[in-house]
Formats: sequence, C-alpha cells, structure tokens
Amino acid sequence: MTALIDCHFHIHPEHMDLRRAGEDLDRFCAIAGFTAVGIACVSPALYPGYEFRQLPLAFLLKALRPDKVYVFGALDYRTPEAQAGRADFAVQAERLWEMGIDGWKMLEGKPTSRRIVNLPLDAAAYDAFYAFLEAHDLPILAHVADPPVCWDPDKCPPWFREAGYYYAGEKLPSHEEFGAEILRVARRHPQLRLILAHFFFASADPESAAACLERHPNVAFDLTPGFDMYEDFARHPADWRDFFLRYETRILFGT
Repeated sequence: MTALIDCHFHIHPEHMDLRRAGEDLDRFCAIAGFTAVGIACVSPALYPGYEFRQLPLAFLLKALRPDKVYVFGALDYRTPEAQAGRADFAVQAERLWEMGIDGWKMLEGKPTSRRIVNLPLDAAAYDAFYAFLEAHDLPILAHVADPPVCWDPDKCPPWFREAGYYYAGEKLPSHEEFGAEILRVARRHPQLRLILAHFFFASADPESAAACLERHPNVAFDLTPGFDMYEDFARHPADWRDFFLRYETRILFGT
C-alpha cells in the first residue's frame, strides 16, 4: 500500500475529546485514507483561534500514535521581546527538538502575522534558528504571503476583506517582497528543507513556479488549497501535468 501523508494538518483542541484522541485520529485517517499526518502548530500570538494547547495535544497524539503523527512546532511570540526579535529563537527550537519535534511551522510570512511581529523572514534574528533546523535536518512548513489578489483593490473578494486579508495601502511588503524574503533564506541556508505552503501562491504561473524550484533545490511546494489554486491548475492542464511529472518528488500532499 502506498503511504499517503498529509503534511499540512491543523488541530483545534477545543473541538477534541482527549479521552478518545487516538481513536478519533484513527477514524479520521481511515476515512480520509491517510497513513499519517503532520500536525502544523501555529503560534497563538500570530493567529487568533489557534491556542497554546495545540502543541501539548500534538505531542499527546504522537505519543498515542507514533506511527501516524509528525509534530511541527512554532515559535513563541507571547512576550514583547520575542515580537521585537530579541528572543533566542534557536533555543526555542532546541527545546522542542529535545522534546521530539519533527519540523517547524512558520506563519510569520503571512501578512496578518507581519502586523504583529514586524520581522522579515530573512531577519538576522532568525539566522541561528534557521541554522539549528538546517543542522538537525528539521523541515520548515512556511506560509509565505497570501494570494496576489489580496493586494488588488479591484479584484480582492469581499470575504477576504472581511477576514482582514486585504493589504493594499498598508505598510506591509508586497506579495513579491514576501516571496523574495523566504528565497533569500533558501539561498543563505542551502541545506534547510523549506516546504512552501499553498503552492507558494504561484498556481497562476507555471513558468515562475518552475523557475523557483530550479533555482532553489532545497525548496518544495505543498498542495494545501489556496485561493483559486485548483482552478488555476485546471486552466492550464497540459502545462501543470508536465510540471507535476517533472517535480513529483518536490510536491507534497496537504489538506
């Protein structure tokens, strides 16, 4: 049987019964056909609704089902020092690595996160953190930017605006500038395994997506749906079929 691992899986502790957490995961994997899941924990300071109990619950699930769970940790920004980049992020990574972390989830590249923690992804404050992950072969699952439409005053849909995902006119990097930040990280840390979530929001342009992977051999994309992503694939089926065949080892399944 071919393994099917969901590399981009979120949990919400308020909707889970700890008394049957393992059984619930078994049932979910059986229904979805998953062999295992990578639980992406999100820093509660960066995204309302994701609370701190995610990480303990993720470790609980890993202890209950070690063959079915990979845990991706997150940096803690609940202090002003951390939000200003004065925390030792490498020490945070080392502590979670000692606890058994399998990788890292970064939401720091989402524009809503930049409103809270105004640190570029390639800021010097992260250098030792990236170096630690690189040295210990721990992958990063990174959300970088948002769909380009979020910067377009004419095309940004109302539900994005209502959710706070409209960025035109704000003192935030552009879609392209967010992307440039993470690719500088990729070049600075060539052994760091970077998984760019939501196909790096590049689904409208097969050529630029291919160029990104060609220039950065340590980068992969995940298939977790983003705005219009699968519609974009359907608009150019032949081009995308060629792309998926060429880069099949660098495209990860995620929901």
